[in-house]
Amino acid sequence: MITVRAFLEAFAQKGASGLNQEIEECYPVCTLWTAKQVYSSASKHSRDWEQALEKAHSIFSDALIILFENARAQKIKPQNVRLSTYLIAICKNLLRNEKPGFLTLPPIDLSDNDTAGEEESKTQLLEKLQECMEKLDARRQSLVKGFNDGKSHRELADELEYKNEDVAKATYHQCLKQLYVCMDSIFNHFN
Repeated sequence: MITVRAFLEAFAQKGASGLNQEIEECYPVCTLWTAKQVYSSASKHSRDWEQALEKAHSIFSDALIILFENARAQKIKPQNVRLSTYLIAICKNLLRNEKPGFLTLPPIDLSDNDTAGEEESKTQLLEKLQECMEKLDARRQSLVKGFNDGKSHRELADELEYKNEDVAKATYHQCLKQLYVCMDSIFNHFN
C-alpha cells in the first residue's frame, strides 16, 4: 500500500492522471469501510447493502476530489501513513458533514403547535434521552452537556482535565455512540 508521502511525491511527478494504480489499491478498502458505516447507521428496517455500496462509491469519489484539491494546494503534510487510511478519514468527515445524525444527535423539535399525542411522544423521547444520559458517568455527562452548550473541545479538555482536546473529542464521539445505542429503540419507533 502506498503512503501519503509516496502519493505526494508521485503526484508532484505524474499529476493526478498518473496515479490510477495507487487509487485502485485504496478503492476496495475505503469503499468497504464507508459502506459498513452507511449500512450500520441506517435504521434496521431500511438497511440495504447495495444502496450502502452505491453511497460509499459516491463518497469515495468526493474524497478523491478533496484529496487531489488538497494535494494541489499543498495542504497535505507528508506522512508515512497509508493513503487508504488518509482517504478513510476524508470519507468519515464527508459522512459526518453530509448525514445529520451521523455521530451527532438529531435535532428535537419542541414547538408549541403540536397535538397532545405528539407532545406526549416528545416527552417520552426526552425522558428516554435523560435516562440514557444518566448511564454515562458524571465526567462524560459534563462533556456532552458542555459541547452542546457551545464549548470547544479545547475548553472542555482543560475544564474536565482530559489529556488534550483530541482525547476530549474522541470521548465525546464515544458518548454519542453510547447514546445512539441506548436510544436506538426510540429512534426506530419514529422512523
